[in-house]
Amino acid sequence: MNVQEGPPERFQVPEGWAGNLAQARIVFLSSNPSISEPKEGKPPESAEAYPAAADDNDLIADFVVHRFDGCWARPEGKHRRIDGGYTYVAFWGAIRKVATDLLGYQASPAADYVMTEVVHCKSKGETGVNKALDRCSGLHMDRILADCPAAVMVVVGGKARDRVARIWDLGWDKKHTPAVVREIAGRRRTIVQLAHPAAFGANEYVSTKYPEHLAVLRAAALGAPA
Repeated sequence: MNVQEGPPERFQVPEGWAGNLAQARIVFLSSNPSISEPKEGKPPESAEAYPAAADDNDLIADFVVHRFDGCWARPEGKHRRIDGGYTYVAFWGAIRKVATDLLGYQASPAADYVMTEVVHCKSKGETGVNKALDRCSGLHMDRILADCPAAVMVVVGGKARDRVARIWDLGWDKKHTPAVVREIAGRRRTIVQLAHPAAFGANEYVSTKYPEHLAVLRAAALGAPA
């Protein structure tokens, strides 16, 4: 399903991850990234300066690997716009609060965590995710996670929860998502699940949903022996 408009060369490229994949202490896994576009009533130049299919591969690689190093986005959760300004991204801000809660200090996507998805093509409102879920996650998820050292994984939202619960045999359902330890992509990880920040009434943190596991999860994320 084509969910982007305009000529194909201007389609926004799939988003592999956002954050420090190579050194992350926590990996957040959600459904798929949203299309970067201006808010209603705002000019086109207010959209994120996000790479398109026609852009040079070196630029795209720099964007993905160095996104939060100060040019393309800011660690507090703001992306750079086409006009040079910055706009706060609510999802990024919510994830940063979860990471800070788990680690016990002000976390940064430039150093402490990475956000990735089960589907990497961008759409609004998770359009097309169900159709692309098995193929996209089957092709890319393990390869991305294999390059991430994070000992703690936080699965965000229902679509990602249902996918990983099935393929990793986590024993999860909509109401029961206990902390589970599995070897995922060659690394031993503790996996927990939180509601998507955009969900109605969602305001979940590891410290409140898994209080009995917080100390162990924090130690694992920080690299200390459990």
